[in-house]
Amino acid sequence: MRKTPKFRIDIDNNEVILDERSLDLKSDSKEIEHDVNLFIDYFEGFETFLGDTKDAIKKYYAFTNWFFVSPFMSVVRNYAIIHNKPVAPYPVFGLLYGKSNAGKTKLLETLMIMMVGQKALLPAKEFTKSLIYNLRLEMLGCPIVIDDLNNTRFRNHAIELIKDDSYIAENFSAVAISANEDVRAVENELSKRMIICHINASLPKMEAMRGSLVRTTQKNIGTAFYREYLRRMMDEIHILIEELLDDAREAPDIFVLSSRIIKEIIHEFYQKEVPDWVIDLKLDYYFETLAEQGIKQKIINMWDSNPKMFKIDRKAGLLTIDTGDYHEANRIVGELPSYMHKGTANGIISLDLKYAEEYFGQGFNLSFIGKFINKFG
Repeated sequence: MRKTPKFRIDIDNNEVILDERSLDLKSDSKEIEHDVNLFIDYFEGFETFLGDTKDAIKKYYAFTNWFFVSPFMSVVRNYAIIHNKPVAPYPVFGLLYGKSNAGKTKLLETLMIMMVGQKALLPAKEFTKSLIYNLRLEMLGCPIVIDDLNNTRFRNHAIELIKDDSYIAENFSAVAISANEDVRAVENELSKRMIICHINASLPKMEAMRGSLVRTTQKNIGTAFYREYLRRMMDEIHILIEELLDDAREAPDIFVLSSRIIKEIIHEFYQKEVPDWVIDLKLDYYFETLAEQGIKQKIINMWDSNPKMFKIDRKAGLLTIDTGDYHEANRIVGELPSYMHKGTANGIISLDLKYAEEYFGQGFNLSFIGKFINKFG
């Protein structure tokens, strides 16, 4: 029988309760130092992967920030709903997807060990809407981690859950999902409701099978880092809630608060030079940069490898992309902003040229639109 950890944030009494016992948030400094150094070493291990390792580390770190703060999301959403404020800035779903052997499962296991002292992952075959609703109440604020969810189960069970913003409770679990490449497109409406990190790096199969760094980390890391994080969060979450209830203020950014606390702990306890990926993170990064990064890079890669797929009609103000496949075209459209889409037929996507130039030109020295102009005049 599966043992599910129960994790509750008690705002009124300024306590964090794990399995009916109040957590001691005053960790020994040596224990914190030990866990912080193991954590950084573990993340530095992603440098041995193949692919875009810097991007993978940055995304995994951003996901860690969301995972750490996830028990507070239901608390803040509860206040937001009561006081007619938006809940979108406080997402309770996160998705890690990408190549096999990308370290997704091991990262989630490690984060759970740091949080509650056990891995506690749920196999994808057990994932249903009804089970998640039940576990949310049973596990309270402890994240529910679903490992290796396939596309069919994601669409049959996850989409409806993610779209449901009506759920309210003082404490309920966020849901973290790992998936491989078959969950290739996340509809635009979902990307505004959940954290999405697409990983473009992986270990060679034999290296993944060895995994000595992962085993060492999981065997030796404790909960001191996370308990210190909780101590500092509990000191400051009240201020964030007060700001949330102020009609004159915008919704306070919980990601800024959380990432600042993680950064402060690492700077205080890490023994070497702090890596440059230990950064402050804002809400915009999650819902703009991360949400758009995957599809932007996909289109740029398509242009680099096969520019004949693209056509420009400046008189009509249209950019068309001939994917050659009906399903692929629909997947791409699902990831693009709706304001840009003009139509899809027979695998050909039509986009508003003006908006496409702006959207795909951001952050690049020369957008692929510029390449069209240079190549075709």
